[in-house]
Amino acid sequence: MSDLTRTQRATYLVPVLLGTTTLLVAGGLAWYLVAQGRGLDFQEFLLNRREGLGQTTPDRSARCQYALAEKTLNVTRVAHGQTEQHSIELPGASVEGFFGGQQALIETTSTAETYDCTNGEHLSHPLDADSGNPISRVLFSTSGRNVALVLNVDTHEGSVEVLKFKVDAGQASWNEHFGDGEHGLRGSVKFARLVGESLLVVLDHGKKVELHTYNFRAGQKANPWNANSRDAAAHGSLVAAGLVGAPEFLERGKQVDATVRVSKGTRSYSYDFTCKLQTPAGASENPKPCGWR
Repeated sequence: MSDLTRTQRATYLVPVLLGTTTLLVAGGLAWYLVAQGRGLDFQEFLLNRREGLGQTTPDRSARCQYALAEKTLNVTRVAHGQTEQHSIELPGASVEGFFGGQQALIETTSTAETYDCTNGEHLSHPLDADSGNPISRVLFSTSGRNVALVLNVDTHEGSVEVLKFKVDAGQASWNEHFGDGEHGLRGSVKFARLVGESLLVVLDHGKKVELHTYNFRAGQKANPWNANSRDAAAHGSLVAAGLVGAPEFLERGKQVDATVRVSKGTRSYSYDFTCKLQTPAGASENPKPCGWR
């Protein structure tokens, strides 16, 4: 997980490895990369060459170079041994550029513009947030495949939206199965952290706090938001009188522990993001039930 702040500059270059078709150049490249201790880069170069030209399926090893101007995002994408140049007109002036893995997210004065290097897809998503400065924080997973936005609403952090980049173009959508409307989760954001495929958001509602989970794992794709039940209508967050300290993620995001204030002191809870909504066949009980415990 990387929590990218506004110290990041608006122009960001991702290293691009350009494929060639001659053995002479390939041999020279191999010698150079080995000399630089970058043998894995050459391995990816060979994989790209073996895929052949003209292939239309997404390239998981695609590489992109981004250059951000005031109202344009310029992309150089290398995939399947071919180089593509794209110039994307932004709907408003750019505010900040954020990058996770090979993916790009550009904040404009009113939208989030994403570019998926894997399949070359550009999405433009309007943000129901403060005009001119809509994004407070961008939470990218380490791989860049998952992202959460903490938005400024009425000059404070008041909304969270999520996106999972998909391998196939046309499949990704903001707040998929969110269960709380097209504009994400609303409320004063007290805590938000994304680790791998696990997101925890804590909302402060004055005399109580709500702990919400979002699970990006494929096994939870039908019911990722507060997946405590097979019934999508039965979503429920953990509600308490207050939060004691910051929640702690364990096992690279597979579990999160939180201590909250209750009527008689404090209580500690855990949430297992690898939980199962169904009891396995032949088992008397579910060994990994969903929900805070």
